[in-house]
Order: sequence, then C-alpha cells, then structure tokens
Amino acid sequence: MKAVVALVLVILFNLFAFNRAIGKITFASDREGNWEIYVINDDGSDPRNLTRNPADDRHPSWSPDGKHIVFQTNRDRKMGWQLYIMDSDGSNLQRLTKDMFRDYKEPSWSPDGRRIALIGSGRKGNWDVYMMDMESKDIKRITDLHPDSASNPRWSPDGRKIVFERGIGGVGIEIWMMDVEKGNLIRLTKIPPKTHMWFFNPVWSPRGDKILYFKTFGRTSLMMMDVKDKRHREILSLPGEIWIPGCSWSPSGDRIVFTNFNYDLCLLDLKSNKMIDIITSGGNNVDPDWWGRYAAVRPLNLFNTFWSLIKRGEIK
Repeated sequence: MKAVVALVLVILFNLFAFNRAIGKITFASDREGNWEIYVINDDGSDPRNLTRNPADDRHPSWSPDGKHIVFQTNRDRKMGWQLYIMDSDGSNLQRLTKDMFRDYKEPSWSPDGRRIALIGSGRKGNWDVYMMDMESKDIKRITDLHPDSASNPRWSPDGRKIVFERGIGGVGIEIWMMDVEKGNLIRLTKIPPKTHMWFFNPVWSPRGDKILYFKTFGRTSLMMMDVKDKRHREILSLPGEIWIPGCSWSPSGDRIVFTNFNYDLCLLDLKSNKMIDIITSGGNNVDPDWWGRYAAVRPLNLFNTFWSLIKRGEIK
C-alpha cells in the first residue's frame, strides 16, 4: 500500500513539474546607449547585461542546451557584422566568423546543436541563407535568391526545415520554407497583386505543427499557420502598420514573447490572448529568443520505473 501511495504522489508531483518550464529569454536592448545582449528570467525578473561592449550586439540565439548564446556584432569595425559565441553568463567570448568581404548576421542554432543557420551578404548585393558547421566552422550558402534577399531564418524542431523571410524588391516580404536536405523551397505566404504587404517574423511551435508570423496591411496581425494543411488564421490584431522586431515561442507552447509597438517585451498567452509587458524599463528591446526545459523524467517513465521496482520487491 505504501508503494502505491508513493507512486501516485511522485507521478502527481512530476505531472506538475513537467508542465512547469524553467525558462530564460535573451534579447537585445539599447537601454544603456548602444545595443547589448541581455538575459532575463521568463517572468521578466533579473535582467543582466551580458556583453558590455561599446559596439552594437544584436540577434542572440540560444544553444539547445542553454549553455551558450550566439549573436551578431560589429565590434570588428573593418569587417561589418560578424558572429560571436559566449557562455550563457557572458563569459568565454569567442569569435565564430572573420570575413573581410562578407557580413554574417541573424544566427539561429539548430535543434541538435551541430549547425547554425545565418544570413550572409552576397557579391550580387543581396542576402542569402548560409549554414555553419559547428565542428569544422565551415560556412556554405544554401539559397540563391538574387535579386531577392533572405532574413530571419528559423529551424523547425526536428531540424529538417528552415523558415525565413524573403524580401521581394519594391513589393514587400513573404515567408518561405526550405527543406534542408533536399534544398527545395516552398512559398508559405503570397503578396496579392498590386499591393505592398509584409509577412515577417516566422517562428515554429515547439511541436513543429504550426508557424506563427506577423502580417501588415492597413493594420498588423499575428497569424498562425497549420503546417500540414497550410491554413492561416488571425489570432491577434494590433493597431496600425508596425514592424515587430522579434518573436519567440515558449518551450511549453502556450505563450510567445515579442516586441510590442512601444518596443517593450511582451508575453502573450495563446489561449486567453492576454498580454503582459515584462520589460518596460526604457530603451528599445528587440530580438527575443526563449530557452527552457521541462522536468527530465516524464510521468510514464516514472510509472514504468516504479512498477519494475515493485515487481522486484525493492519497494514494499
């Protein structure tokens, strides 16, 4: 009987723990006069400046294990934007790229931690998606969009696809998806004829079944697309045509963080559509990236473990 009670209590505790994410958000802010990389708890507490450099640092991206952050910086003035990596507390800073002839920006770490998708400048004057191998540090271009340009690449949770923004000269911005292994491109949004429209900031759900993005045309809408059937629906309307510089989905899948029209960081509950500002302390706060984890043991695994111990007589 004691074993049964203990089993029930442990499962109930871990059901609660499994649904509670331990999360942190990294972002860029100019609150101290220039762009720096910060990190906060996902309730907005304990903001910390990680870079503290007179140059501009932007677009941080977490490693999958939460131990490192990659970001773009112009601290090497003669080389434009290049990528650096640091530990999650700001220590152990290392340069990842060093290219006198090409800028690299907007890094996005792959789910397995082995690659980084990034945007690189081309000799044709446009921007394409590139890929860096984290072991060899080799970089190769994986799109050829000229005369269009790519921006803001984001990995699918299974690491097989990348969504990105595709700037169509003089018309607007569309969202495209690329199969990483096959290299084929799929258009996910389409600008209607004779209009100027932006579709931007695509971000995958943690399960990979949905993509959130913003759309501006007369007003700004937060949209959700079902990856399987490609259906799109509006989940939030914001006043005016505004650019939202950054969006990230919570690891638990129930919230997103984005930069609102006041350039504060805001949390949106996707079930209730309730918004809460978590960073309102001045300056512009952009490029959020949310990292988190769940309890390591799932309740089903706990049940199997305890049941095997009971059968062996190790719990009575």
